Amino acid sequence: MKPTPTPPQPSPEPEPARGELIIHRLGSRRVPIEPRPWILGRGSDADIVLEDESVSRRHCRVAPDAEGGWVVEDLASLGGTRLDGALIEGPTRWRPGGWLRLGETAIQLAPDDASVVLSGRPEQDDGLLRELVDAMGALARARRLDEVLGLIVERGIRVAGGERGALFLLSPGGDLELAFGRDGNGDELAPGEVVTHSLPRQALERNRPVVLADSHLEPEGVPPSLFESRRRSVVCVPLPGDGGARGVLYVDSPRPARDLGAAEVATLATLAGHAGWALERAESDERRTRREQEREREASALRAGLSGSEPLGNSAAWRRAMDLVRRVAPSDATVLLRGETGTGKEIVARALHRAGPRRGGPFVVVDCGALPASLIEGELFGHERGAFTGALRRRVGHLERADGGTLLLDEVGELPLPLQTRLLRFLQERTVQPLGGRSKAVDVRVIAAGHRDLALMVTEGTFRQDLFFRLAVLEIDIPPLRERGEDAELLAREFLRRLGSERALSHGAREALRDHDWPGNVRELEHRVQRADLLAGGPYLSAADLGLVGSQSGRRERAAIEAEEHRSELLPLPEARARATERFERSYLDRALKAADGSASRAAELAGVSRQMIYQLLKKHELRQFDKLSLTN
Repeated sequence: MKPTPTPPQPSPEPEPARGELIIHRLGSRRVPIEPRPWILGRGSDADIVLEDESVSRRHCRVAPDAEGGWVVEDLASLGGTRLDGALIEGPTRWRPGGWLRLGETAIQLAPDDASVVLSGRPEQDDGLLRELVDAMGALARARRLDEVLGLIVERGIRVAGGERGALFLLSPGGDLELAFGRDGNGDELAPGEVVTHSLPRQALERNRPVVLADSHLEPEGVPPSLFESRRRSVVCVPLPGDGGARGVLYVDSPRPARDLGAAEVATLATLAGHAGWALERAESDERRTRREQEREREASALRAGLSGSEPLGNSAAWRRAMDLVRRVAPSDATVLLRGETGTGKEIVARALHRAGPRRGGPFVVVDCGALPASLIEGELFGHERGAFTGALRRRVGHLERADGGTLLLDEVGELPLPLQTRLLRFLQERTVQPLGGRSKAVDVRVIAAGHRDLALMVTEGTFRQDLFFRLAVLEIDIPPLRERGEDAELLAREFLRRLGSERALSHGAREALRDHDWPGNVRELEHRVQRADLLAGGPYLSAADLGLVGSQSGRRERAAIEAEEHRSELLPLPEARARATERFERSYLDRALKAADGSASRAAELAGVSRQMIYQLLKKHELRQFDKLSLTN
């Protein structure tokens, strides 16, 4: 006999919702609720009566849902109902730990672990409640990821009464990495400034708060780095996420936290819960924004007739340059691109090629500055087999290879004078004569580029005037990165996207990008981003990861030097020496910290001085955010 098949078992029904409301106004009370609808309001017919004149008679309804949870719905109240700081519209899921605001009354749906503990002192409870409600409102309004990170740390410091705070997030590899930190002065912390990683790791693994009220009274198990850094109190609270804790909120202080009781820790835990949700929302918004920006870039590129690899930029200087590119692209006229090394002249030349009628033809680049003078002629014009000893086969020159397309002569100012004559003849006749061969007509658009001032070279006699006029039919100045405002941040994000990186830029990294003088321009920025993405451990790139620690804008320093040089009066020797020494110290310190990847100890070794001397120089030149770079565990 065949065995009787077992009928499929129905999925278990979710358990009916049960919960407890914690109602705060002029004190606190707890109200257990059964799995049925509940009306909240100040009217006598409400299921839960609220003694608050700012609450409507029938203000909102709380009811169980099909999944064993709770939903809340506003009943056309005058002041509206806010959940976790956001005004609700229609039935809205109310998670355990979430807060309702009805008028001047705040109501929490108690978490499953009953982590909310009241102090029993109405003044203290009301103060914590106000801080928590304000924090939830701020987190609900925040949209940018960096704004959410800053709010989480700032509000955590205020609730715990600490001096410094940090937010650690769990990386895909399981490491706990610093995402954001702030000290008592409001400055961003560098990764090395957080003195202990062991306590945040304990909070993450236990998924419970870890509190150290006074390391002097509880020395057992305290990390040695806390004693060395004179941190006496620490509180670490895990941030919830899907499938467990996803990070840890950390606050410390050089003072004992004897007033840090269960109420404060519970408030921090509630804040961390809302912070986890706000973080998920901000990360989702940022991913969506990136996708929308990418689609917009592609659409803009198509509208402009350019490919999606058009160089990025939103500054006025860059828009002017790209406007010229679009206007001259349809013609066949020779173009001269002028700009410093690393500004992206080749990328602009490619954009000209793709936007023009020759987009289907070849795009050939000749770097005149990278080839010996003896080889440039052969590279440009080619040679026939047997034209000279060793010419075993025919070589097609770049000018002939570019037939039907575009030829970019990069660093054209490096061409020797004899070859300038041959190039001039080509531009006049549009024919190529390989060495040992016959002339051949070619159809090529020529784009010249370089960082040297060709007009000045003409006056010096090192560049032919007639060739200059042939090349400079149309001129486009490519602005250096230091003149492009916020473009450095935009480009850094684009480089991360091209690398396939999920990392974001911290607030300090964005400030450093704006402040840096960028002597190597876009090329320097790309290399810094590539290096940082390879070596950084966390989900956010800091100024230290980019090698920009201590950079206080070379623009300001250079402006000060130029102003000093243009002073009409001659300073007394001691004063002039003191000013020159100060400029040297600041510049040297900046280079030392960059070479040491932001480590004060390593910078001291490289400079051959004590670490204390580095700290003294940091303080002297008001680089406060780096005073404690080497305090690591």
